[in-house]
Amino acid sequence: MTGVEFVPPAAAKELLDAVQAVGALDPSTLTEDERFGLLDALEHAERVLTAAGMTTLIATEDRGGFDVRFGMTPGAYSEQRHGRDRLSWTRRIRVGRKLAAHLPEVHRALCEGRISVERAMVLANAINVRNASLLGEAQASLLDLSEHTPRFSDFLAQVRDLAAVADVDGPEPEPERSKGKVSRTGDHVAIVMDLYGTDAIAAEQMLEAEVDLLWKAEHDEAERIPDLVPRSRAELRAAAFVELLRRGVAARSGGSRRPSVELSLVVDADRVDDLHPTLAAVVAATAGGDEHHVEGDHVEMPGRFAGVTVAVAAPDGSRRILSQQQWQLLLCDSSISQVLLDALGEPLAVRSLDRFADPAMRRALTARDGGCVFPGCDAAPSWCDAHHVVEHQVGGETVIVNLALLCRRHHGVVHRSGWRMIRSPDGSADGGFFTITTPTGCAMATQHRPRPGPTGTRPSAPPGRPPGPA
Repeated sequence: MTGVEFVPPAAAKELLDAVQAVGALDPSTLTEDERFGLLDALEHAERVLTAAGMTTLIATEDRGGFDVRFGMTPGAYSEQRHGRDRLSWTRRIRVGRKLAAHLPEVHRALCEGRISVERAMVLANAINVRNASLLGEAQASLLDLSEHTPRFSDFLAQVRDLAAVADVDGPEPEPERSKGKVSRTGDHVAIVMDLYGTDAIAAEQMLEAEVDLLWKAEHDEAERIPDLVPRSRAELRAAAFVELLRRGVAARSGGSRRPSVELSLVVDADRVDDLHPTLAAVVAATAGGDEHHVEGDHVEMPGRFAGVTVAVAAPDGSRRILSQQQWQLLLCDSSISQVLLDALGEPLAVRSLDRFADPAMRRALTARDGGCVFPGCDAAPSWCDAHHVVEHQVGGETVIVNLALLCRRHHGVVHRSGWRMIRSPDGSADGGFFTITTPTGCAMATQHRPRPGPTGTRPSAPPGRPPGPA
């Protein structure tokens, strides 16, 4: 990722100058003792710098810097900016959090260069909720064990044995049956699942695997695009749960793509006079920049899409409040219908207002985009929305040149306040059909991965290349 430069602290600049001076040394000109001394110094520096990197990564992630600035996860940022393996920064953050929370003396020893990075990771990975307390009390002994056990394999085996002994409670007892509870209050749903046995293990692994994928993707993006802030793991866990449910339903129904969103606007017959202004404001979005308010249980739109309140047909009569981003995301790729009810609740008329890409358009988008067009995303076409680049409510047409495939995550991102997506000028050197601009002005060309042609070669336009500023 080019075009973005950050100014490091003065101490970091001095460190970089010193590192470059060391890198310029010719080891063949050194004495044997100097070469061994250099190796010792480099090992010590690696330990200290790794600990400093963990601390900095955690602080940046906690403040949402990766997602806010670049819309990436730390792993995606490290890959796009530094060419690293996506999981490298993810592992460092996880290990750093464990050390800081449960083994602060070990973390201090790493910062001072008294324990190797690999051994600190072994100790962090041995921690769990049942042995954390005892291992935390034995930190001095663990450091002593590391110092007096030269062979890494011996150290690893002893730490595993100690972790097992410290896990005095053992595994949780396994009840006969798992159970779940779902409760709803308005638009809030609480889901509590108590799972045991193999189902519990499988569910946890599948959920956490999906969370890891989302976490990695968002932190990778945040490293490329500072304007995007990664969601917390708690938020990602909820998103992963919903995503897995959506995939399961789609697979069971035999569909190859996610279920499309369907929006129904229900208007009572005794409020038929409000039908026209309501649908004008909500569906056709003709409110423009003026404030729009409909009395009763219909629509309130203060400002141009600044906020939307839509009454939904719910058993408890509750209302659902949609933010600007949620509303635009819902209307972008939804099937909308108007339902008119009489006084007894009997439907009098239904009128379809389809505005989403038809199957032929989606096939064309799949051939052109190959998946989510957001730089660095690898979401497949079947899990993408057809996003209106020029929003439908302001006159954007449902045509190929105004549509782009975006996964649900990035579809929400481009609808955030301050973000902008436009059609790139013809002949753009960057190869993207569209340009995405972050709130801080970082411009990125969209990526497109067309399917290989009959001969196995890809079309020449747009050229395949890593995403970068437009």
